[in-house]
Amino acid sequence: MRTIRIGLLGLGQIGTGLYEILTAKKALFERQLGVSFEVARIAEKFPNRKRKIHPPKSIMTRDAFEVVRDPSVDVVVELIGGTTFAREIIKTALKEGKHVVTANKALLAEYGDEIFELAHKMRRWICFE
Repeated sequence: MRTIRIGLLGLGQIGTGLYEILTAKKALFERQLGVSFEVARIAEKFPNRKRKIHPPKSIMTRDAFEVVRDPSVDVVVELIGGTTFAREIIKTALKEGKHVVTANKALLAEYGDEIFELAHKMRRWICFE
């Protein structure tokens, strides 16, 4: 079975919910999709903040670039918001050969043409909600 390794950027409300879903429904996804999802790395600005989930400390970092440059990560999920830093991190992820999922509508509104053009050039996907 193929495993898709996810690099999660941001562990706020949406990032926490995504982590919970991917871990709690792992067997269901494997059964229904024939694919295993693994949260391989998480970048979080405040990793010691009290939260209801407890990812392994070994996958946590404060450095988002460390996550997007990790060769074991297949897909980067950007949930940090804003446009400046998020734009740079997404461009780096695409250049590193990663597919990207984002919930960042402001980023796509302002820099969508540039990001989609780079994704096309790198033959990678940009997915958004």
